[in-house]
Amino acid sequence: MLINVPDEMGAALLELAKEYATQDNCGQAAPMYFSVEVKEEVGKPEGCGWFQKWCDSEGDVADTEEKLFEYIKEYNEDDLPTDWDELDSDDKLEWVSENMPDIRLVDYDLEPKYYECFFTKKGCEAHIAMNGHNYSNTPRPYANTFWRNPDMKLIADFLTALHNNTKETT
Repeated sequence: MLINVPDEMGAALLELAKEYATQDNCGQAAPMYFSVEVKEEVGKPEGCGWFQKWCDSEGDVADTEEKLFEYIKEYNEDDLPTDWDELDSDDKLEWVSENMPDIRLVDYDLEPKYYECFFTKKGCEAHIAMNGHNYSNTPRPYANTFWRNPDMKLIADFLTALHNNTKETT
């Protein structure tokens, strides 16, 4: 069977086939792919998170008591007790709970989220280099398998066969 494609596309497919067939499988079964993994903060029930943040009804306020106190001082200076700066942390937290009930300590965890799909780690890394600024946290390539996906297995097998056939004829 002969498949005609423009020379530029054929060269790109041969390069993709070579990269796919020779890349490290990162411990994944064939056929494999790469995604962009980003760890995103997800609210958890009380006592079930790995870290905590102070939040109000609109979202994050601070991740430390010090930052919380700075936030409160900046946005509520006229309402603070005159001796605010002399209060210890416990007294400040008590004042916050009594006077600003919408601010509370919330548990969070980092959970992986996956975006996009690439046949090669090289393609995934190129995407991250160009678009990493669009993700909420530091993105990284993540390997996975197209387990029981016959369409993707067919394409992956085609790329591998294309590479192997090209090796034999050159």
